Amino acid sequence: MQANLAATDMLLHGWTLPSPSAAHGGPSATVQYVEWHPDLVTRNTFTVVDQLRVRSRSGELSILDLVLFVNGIPLVAVECKSPDLAEPVRSAVLDLRHYAGNPVLDLDATDTPVPAGVPELFRTVQLLVAATGETAHLGTVTSEPEHFHPWRSVEPEEESTLRRELRTAGLLVDGDGDGDGDGADPAAPAPLGEQQKLVGVVLRPAALLNVVRHYVIPMAVESDADGGAVRTVKAVARHQQYRAAEKAVRRLLTGRARAGRDTEDERGGVIWHTQGSGKSLTMTFLVRRVHLHPRLSEFTVVVVTDRTQLQTQLSRTLKLSESDVETAETRTQMEGLLRDGGRRVVFGMIQKYGTSFTFAGDAEGSADDRDLTGEGTGRSEEESPGPVPDFPECNTSPDILVLVDEAHRSHTSVLHAALRKAIPNAAKIGFTGTPIITGREEDTRRIFGRGDSPRGFLDEYRMEDAEYDGVVVRIRYEGRTGEGEVRDGEVLDKGFDDLVRDRTPRSGPRCSRGGPPSGTSPSPFP
Repeated sequence: MQANLAATDMLLHGWTLPSPSAAHGGPSATVQYVEWHPDLVTRNTFTVVDQLRVRSRSGELSILDLVLFVNGIPLVAVECKSPDLAEPVRSAVLDLRHYAGNPVLDLDATDTPVPAGVPELFRTVQLLVAATGETAHLGTVTSEPEHFHPWRSVEPEEESTLRRELRTAGLLVDGDGDGDGDGADPAAPAPLGEQQKLVGVVLRPAALLNVVRHYVIPMAVESDADGGAVRTVKAVARHQQYRAAEKAVRRLLTGRARAGRDTEDERGGVIWHTQGSGKSLTMTFLVRRVHLHPRLSEFTVVVVTDRTQLQTQLSRTLKLSESDVETAETRTQMEGLLRDGGRRVVFGMIQKYGTSFTFAGDAEGSADDRDLTGEGTGRSEEESPGPVPDFPECNTSPDILVLVDEAHRSHTSVLHAALRKAIPNAAKIGFTGTPIITGREEDTRRIFGRGDSPRGFLDEYRMEDAEYDGVVVRIRYEGRTGEGEVRDGEVLDKGFDDLVRDRTPRSGPRCSRGGPPSGTSPSPFP
């Protein structure tokens, strides 16, 4: 693994060769093995070798089904298995891991022949593909079989373009219901298979370099087999993470920045990815993509969250983006970092106090960062969201991207007003894993902008999508109720009054202790 990490660093950053005069302060030259610039991809040489025969140092022969080379450097290894096998994808993954010299202990294997390892070849390999029939699963040299995943998205590519390229490559046969809808073929286009999507979206030359450079990252994880010992693995983005990050980058590049008081920034949107889908990694991939893009590399990325646990998790994960990460514990620190700007990630840890908020470092004592009554009943659009903090104007540059975690929270509008004063021309992208309550949807879209989906989101990955992908599992339960008894009603009433103290007279009846007024829906609180 260490050899692979070292080789990856050389691939991404090149190799510095000192000139004869370097010892006396002369210039050095950096040799790039790959041309990564998106406009200069054709300078590279892309080669596919079928049935590559490789001998290990011990003389053992291995035959790899497909290997993809860039400038003579192996970057992708593909193992193909017959769909007639009991577990063809797992069998392909086990063979790939053996080839890489990092075998997986297969307790179910009996007399299955084990291929010889050729780890030297895999020092530069970034992606592994296990293919069978019409499907293919993607992973890395350290991915366990259960962590290989299919590619189920075509976006952000145009499906018509993808079909045309697949047809040209002989991977899409005419006459299989593959009409383009132009009247020449009355048959509707047949859905693209998972293997076609992975090949068309991930393994196309320009896309492959994009994935390798921005969407494969090393991570430190605890090993269950070694008593919690920390080891380094390589992770590759799942299809929804890649899709969301690419859509966000395209919006930043093509959307209009705010041009004056009467205009709104059109470079943002809301990314609704359900809980458990890897939102923090999606943010990491997005930041890495932004800071390595030639037109976006000097952006200041401001990440706003309101929970200590989320802040810790996000800051640790975002360091994988290889960008400088700084945390503003106080308002003064935040103002200074915003004024400085530049290529960095700035964390602002916000805590709720009633209808206002403050920075964690400026807070006294602990704060409840959840607006339970607001989340339960929803706020009316006519209600005042609370006083806007007196934030000075810090930076008017449009090269600022604000990422707001849990963008569905009720305090988002107050936060938006404060940020609009401090960084008026920033682009804003909101992340949420919770369905936005009716009544807040339009307000949330007003703050972050509308996306291209029918529901107005920049990208959606809903619970049913995650369940289909196996990211989450359905929970079946039997609800039971028990008799309840209030022993001290006055204490309960006082606690309830404290909880709804900040509700306006308009929303107060919805939270009445005596039950909902006539004609309203029942209270959401038990």
